[in-house]
Amino acid sequence: MKFEFIDNSAAIDHVARRQIRSHVAKGRNVGRKLVRASRKRVLSRETNDQNSETTTAPSGPQTGTGISVLTLKTVTSLPAHWQQSAASGSLALVQKAASFLGGIRHARELDLALDYSSEPRTRWVQPMFVNEAYFHGAMAVFMAAFPSPSSSLTNGQSNSAARVRHLCTALRLVNDRLSGRDAVSNETIIVVLVLGLYERVQGEYGRGLVHLDGLQRMLNMRGGIQEFAKNRPELARKIFR
Repeated sequence: MKFEFIDNSAAIDHVARRQIRSHVAKGRNVGRKLVRASRKRVLSRETNDQNSETTTAPSGPQTGTGISVLTLKTVTSLPAHWQQSAASGSLALVQKAASFLGGIRHARELDLALDYSSEPRTRWVQPMFVNEAYFHGAMAVFMAAFPSPSSSLTNGQSNSAARVRHLCTALRLVNDRLSGRDAVSNETIIVVLVLGLYERVQGEYGRGLVHLDGLQRMLNMRGGIQEFAKNRPELARKIFR
């Protein structure tokens, strides 16, 4: 096969281009057939891919913590205090509270000093499933931060009445813990934390100091905040906030 040099500076018409392609087809490309993918087949494949993405997409609204609206089948597998909320029709309110607790909050002055990018957002939501005292304390905090009209609660119950009920239940349960073997456990500490947060949201800083004083005594029994932070750094950061 001999080489043919093409002058690209000159105008190349349709006939010349055809001769160039014919010449290139000679040599090792002789007899080879170029097979192009069918446009119809490509479009069909793209359509199927889009349909598969649509069918696998999660259905139903979700909160910022990844907790979707629960179905009747999943409700029966929840702890008793969650099932009671579902039975009273306030499960949607509980899910909003879980989404609220998933947000990590601190004073604006600490934005440059604190970094919580590696801290899971669900860390303060998970105890709601296993710690009933924390559940009721968290609900009291949410209802204090976002008062709802009576129409959004069950049986026309006022927001303040429901909030006080959750608060009283949390106080009763944490007192039971403090009088038992779990007095200074992590589960009890986190309940005292959320009760202190409730008083802060209410603007009752004097009552909040009562919880903080109790928290300090609990930490002293655990070896002090420095020793406690070695084992539970994320919980220690929550205490500092």
